Amino acid sequence: MQTQLELSADLGYLDQEQVWKLMGQGAEVARLINGLLASMGRGKRTQEPGADSANTANSAREDTEQ
Repeated sequence: MQTQLELSADLGYLDQEQVWKLMGQGAEVARLINGLLASMGRGKRTQEPGADSANTANSAREDTEQ
């Protein structure tokens, strides 16, 4: 998006103040989306999907063997 905004300014469709304002708004939207994804548990995964269920199954099996 940044490239398109800069190109719009270079071609005279937007002035530099508009470009900076739109870039700031875009950055804010990106932060909001990343925060939402993180709160939903989809941000910064440390394990593969389904790994927790495999670990739970192994733990249950170990508990019954003892």
